[in-house]
Amino acid sequence: MGESDAEVVQQQVWSRETVPKVMKIISTRLRLPQRDLISLLLVSSSLHRTLVSIASLWLVLDFHEMNNAGDRLLAALALVCSNSNSFSSNSFIFIVTVRVCCLPRGYHYEAMSTKQSLGFQSIEVLLNLYKIQIVVLFFVSQKRYHHVKQINLEFAQDIEDKHLDILKNKFAGSLKHLEHLNLNVCQKISDKGIEAITAATSSLKIFSIYWNVRVTDVGISHLVKNCKHIVELNLSGCKGISDKSLQMVGDNYECLELLDITRCIKITDGGLQHIMTKCSGLKSLNLYALSSFTDEAYKKLSLLGNLRFLDLCGAQNLSDEGVFSIAKCKNIRTLSLTWCVRVTDVGVIAIAKGCTSLEYLSLFGIVGVTDKSLEVLSEFCSNTITTLDVNGCIGIKKRSREELLQLFPYLRVFKVHS
Repeated sequence: MGESDAEVVQQQVWSRETVPKVMKIISTRLRLPQRDLISLLLVSSSLHRTLVSIASLWLVLDFHEMNNAGDRLLAALALVCSNSNSFSSNSFIFIVTVRVCCLPRGYHYEAMSTKQSLGFQSIEVLLNLYKIQIVVLFFVSQKRYHHVKQINLEFAQDIEDKHLDILKNKFAGSLKHLEHLNLNVCQKISDKGIEAITAATSSLKIFSIYWNVRVTDVGISHLVKNCKHIVELNLSGCKGISDKSLQMVGDNYECLELLDITRCIKITDGGLQHIMTKCSGLKSLNLYALSSFTDEAYKKLSLLGNLRFLDLCGAQNLSDEGVFSIAKCKNIRTLSLTWCVRVTDVGVIAIAKGCTSLEYLSLFGIVGVTDKSLEVLSEFCSNTITTLDVNGCIGIKKRSREELLQLFPYLRVFKVHS
């Protein structure tokens, strides 16, 4: 065997054996983005086989901010089918744009060779001097996304109720292990869509449907009926839900750890009180931009002994009396009292003495607090606070960066609101 032949053999061994082994080690230790994984499948047939064989790589479907997200999701889940001849090739289109400088030698040859070794129905490689676009229409015999645990459709375009209905009817088997579903700003989804997707995802633990004005108490009723293991729930901006939703959530999710009801303006003291009574294990509670609650509701915050995050920005009715209850939450790390205009030194001093693990505190816009608050905060929390916003607190005179650092030596962030 000549020297050139030996080099060819060595290169083949490197390409078919060494590279896949290295990628297997890397990919199982680093969480590669889904788009990068898809691109790597096209590098060589050996690498393709290696990556597809690693089940842990195919637990996430991420279509956030993508167009045609509904169709893409259905196409991806259809890849779990082992019969490559049972579908039309038009259903599966992956378009990948690659920079010219990243194109490996012999790429065209590799791509064409995979057609036979991987059983692709068709592969077309279009090369352009200024842009390289690889259009791949394929089916693979190996199962992917068969046990998907997370689906991210945040800000995805063209995801509708009909797509979620198809998921329930055709791909329920692939969703039985789903734990995390993000439908944030998918504003075409309604209660009907919630009914469909929750019927197929009984293992769901994290559900987020931020800024959806079409979802109502009816949608939440389907959620609590079908998904019994929810621990994180984001309903921020869902203006159609009311106290009825919080009553259902409280009655069904006593182990709830995170709740975000930002700008859910129909919720009253009664709904909030019910949640805090029933879900005493809450670690994170976001009540941003909810100005109608009163101290009667805030007093129930003392029940949340595990609370670490609390956002009360804009709580205009919160007084020092309500703050006394917050001070009983000894584990709070992050607290926003931005624009809580009725709070005074009395309340902040209670926080300082009660919440000695505080790391983040915003007092932005509160005119009733003075330097006395900072002095007591420094006495009890100087070793923990790293973020402190006292901008707009006209009663505090010593609030320059240098003066604050003298009180809080570990302070790194001085402004959280613009």
